[in-house]
Order: sequence, then structure tokens, then C-alpha cells
Amino acid sequence: VKAMPVSVELLEALDVACKEEDNTRICDVLDRLQETNLDVDFIVKHVGKKVKLLRTHSNAEVKKKAVALTQYWKDVVKKKVETS
Repeated sequence: VKAMPVSVELLEALDVACKEEDNTRICDVLDRLQETNLDVDFIVKHVGKKVKLLRTHSNAEVKKKAVALTQYWKDVVKKKVETS
């Protein structure tokens, strides 16, 4: 059995946490997403859209972390484009 990439595991964990409305778990996954070196294509095509939706979440901590993560990823993508 081949192990799933961390990026896919985190995406699935975020889906589950959102469905269960587990704000603590959502925050944990957002923290892990920021700590993980994700491929820019994966951010743009998959997880970025989900995190963008969380920027308007009713929970203040989730919203704050989603906004910060989105800004962090924008900086990562910008640096990637500048070095290409």
C-alpha cells in the first residue's frame, strides 16, 4: 500500500474537519498547511480554494488563520514566479 502524500492527507483532513465543523481541528490543519512545503500547483488547483472559503468563516480564529495562510501562499507564489 502506497502512502498518500502529506498534501493530500492535509486536504482530506481539512475536508473532514470542515464537515464536522471542528474549529480546533480546522485551525490545526491550517497551521500544518503553513508549515508544509506544498507544491505551488497543488495550492492553486486544490487546497487554495478551500482555504479561501474559510476566510469568511464564522469562527474568528479560523478566519484569522485562513487569511494569514492565504497571504503566506500569495508570497510563496510571487517568489516562485520571480525566480522562474
